[in-house]
Amino acid sequence: NYRSVLSKKNKGLEKGKVKTTSDLKKRAKDLEEKNKDLEDFAHIISHDLKTPLRNILALSYWLRNDIDNKDKSVFIENLTLLDKQVVQMDLIIEGVLNYSLQNEATSLYERVDLDNLIKDIIVLTQNNKCLINVRKELPFLTINKSQILQIFQNIIQNAIRYNDEEICKIEIDYTINEEFYTFSIKDNGIGIDEKHHKKIFKLFQKLEIKKNVDSTGIGLALVKKIVERNKGKIYLKS
Repeated sequence: NYRSVLSKKNKGLEKGKVKTTSDLKKRAKDLEEKNKDLEDFAHIISHDLKTPLRNILALSYWLRNDIDNKDKSVFIENLTLLDKQVVQMDLIIEGVLNYSLQNEATSLYERVDLDNLIKDIIVLTQNNKCLINVRKELPFLTINKSQILQIFQNIIQNAIRYNDEEICKIEIDYTINEEFYTFSIKDNGIGIDEKHHKKIFKLFQKLEIKKNVDSTGIGLALVKKIVERNKGKIYLKS
């Protein structure tokens, strides 16, 4: 009896030790991710936000000169440039805020009609130069609605932004097996070289593959973070 009780206690201690080790590993991983986020914020402050701030300062100086010179056309032109820099700063701050809020899978799950959600995106996005086709009715998902919206919205906007065809065509489909759904968003855009497939999902990484396109390099990094925090995977085929 003594040996039996002792054996049970030892097994209980072993289980406790395994759980403690598992908890410590999880905390270490969380800490590593938070440190990475801090490094990203430092990068934003030192570079991404300083650039538009310097531009705003320079433009305000030019505007004062425009007033002195009474050159209305140049004044309006510089004022428009100033507006664009403010919008760019707002995009960066909003993107970083969204990125930082996705540190863990949220508990605010709900049953989401993905088919209706995508239809809403299409109504707001589709025009005579962009056709979005959903191959079949999309399923209901139990997930955070804001997160799944950000995933599809960012990818669809990227497909439109980096398209060089006369008509941008986007096709949305999915397959299902016993474990998970696999969603695909296919477009007829310019494609991406295989060596850049991992780079595009990193924070602040942008490919200069189409000129005159405003991008903060946050959208796909945000998508990847949300997908992975919900125990999914994201990848690219070009």
